[in-house]
Amino acid sequence: MTTRSAFVVQDDGTLAVYQHADDIFDYVLDFADLLVGGDTIASSAWTGTGVSIVAPLQGAATASAFVAGTNGIVSHTVTTTAGRRKRTDFAVLPLPVVALPA
Repeated sequence: MTTRSAFVVQDDGTLAVYQHADDIFDYVLDFADLLVGGDTIASSAWTGTGVSIVAPLQGAATASAFVAGTNGIVSHTVTTTAGRRKRTDFAVLPLPVVALPA
């Protein structure tokens, strides 16, 4: 069974993940393409609106955090030592309810 939600691109072009309100899943953002010429991640900041951000981590080319809850927005901003900055936002949506046949 796969228990971890994957990023999906919604019809309007925004990113989203689906998870149950009781789920706490980790999400990893990879910035290898942003880090050119020996640039490195200087800072990584996560915020959640309507969801909780738990245990954020910063790696050499990645940033990750656990997200708890649903019906919210996660925002992440990474800044590199060369001064590049990238913001990533994604919606955390509830799993669709599937009706069972009668």
